[in-house]
Amino acid sequence: SFTQTTTDPGNDSHSYVWSVSKNGSAFTTGAGVQFGFTPDDNGTYVVSVVCTDQDNAHSNPATATVNVVNANPTATLTAPTSDQLRNSVVAFSGTVADPSAADTFNATWDFGDGSPIESTSKVYTYKAFTRTHTYAAAGTYTVTLTVQDDDGGSNTKTAQDLIFSSGVMPGRVLRAPRGE
Repeated sequence: SFTQTTTDPGNDSHSYVWSVSKNGSAFTTGAGVQFGFTPDDNGTYVVSVVCTDQDNAHSNPATATVNVVNANPTATLTAPTSDQLRNSVVAFSGTVADPSAADTFNATWDFGDGSPIESTSKVYTYKAFTRTHTYAAAGTYTVTLTVQDDDGGSNTKTAQDLIFSSGVMPGRVLRAPRGE
């Protein structure tokens, strides 16, 4: 938040007009002794204020520069909570959160089984996105989701997925019904 103080030998009343540019382009404006704004992305913001008194005399603009750096997005990864069978479709989901409303995101998936890394483009903030994968062999796999914003910030999450080779899971006993 910014506050303007003014001295005037005539003890006049004053009005204040604020303007903000982002990377050289107009961004927002406001009026009043105090002013605040919320940057929508990283960049260089120049805040200017001009004071006008009741006699219509104008001050020279007073300026301040605010440099906003990119913040990394935050990713979540959700993997199945139950064991999965090989050659079955396994669904994973993710989300991304980011303080910038202007960033766009891409997600890459590494399913840990040597298959090619897969990408999901145009991922949206706070909306779930999914990817499915089929494992050809039994084993324990580490799934890695990396989310990257258009400014190069990234975040990586991992999860383990346990894949079995048949319909009988270890530690489970199948019994035939009585009388058969």
